[in-house]
Amino acid sequence: MADSQHPVLTSRQRAQRRSRITLGALAGFLVLALVVALAFAEGWIGGGTAEPVATARTCPPPPPPPAKLALNISNATDQAGLARAR
Repeated sequence: MADSQHPVLTSRQRAQRRSRITLGALAGFLVLALVVALAFAEGWIGGGTAEPVATARTCPPPPPPPAKLALNISNATDQAGLARAR
């Protein structure tokens, strides 16, 4: 039953309409997300007023001398001496 305001649509036309609505909503959401991200990056929203806190940088300890290093080398074969220093 179709009247002048609501014509009967074929399944293809309904699918096209649904696709347009979905893609339009997705595009609108992406534009909104971009605007919010740019506003946050520029400091218009979020941000707060707290001053940045400086963090202390520490140096890692020096490595031990090579003579004090102990290595365990696993050999997956039955042949002995494969991992021996040359």
